[in-house]
Amino acid sequence: MADITPTVIAKNSSALLSLVAVNSSDSIVGATKDDVLEIKTGRGGSINVTFVAQIACDQGTLHDVVTAVAAGARRAIPMPIPIDRYLDVNKKVVVNYSGTTTVTAQAYRTPA
Repeated sequence: MADITPTVIAKNSSALLSLVAVNSSDSIVGATKDDVLEIKTGRGGSINVTFVAQIACDQGTLHDVVTAVAAGARRAIPMPIPIDRYLDVNKKVVVNYSGTTTVTAQAYRTPA
């Protein structure tokens, strides 16, 4: 598992993020509800990106959030809400990927 620290980018910026190779599971350090995880997949096939819930809802259920990313696509995925249910004891959001070959990612945040 690798840590991903969100990059702060200015609003209306056209700067491209530097994406890095993913592991089967990564953690987003200090994630907030305003963060976005950008994923790029290669041509190998589509993948599922799963935000792993840490705290159950009022009904006692953990609600992981799963997002499909098509082969060869680049997709921005917002952090799940309420973010507190996804923060682990170290204040990180755990993200699992169903595939890692030719998959890169980076988290970013735009200031309010």
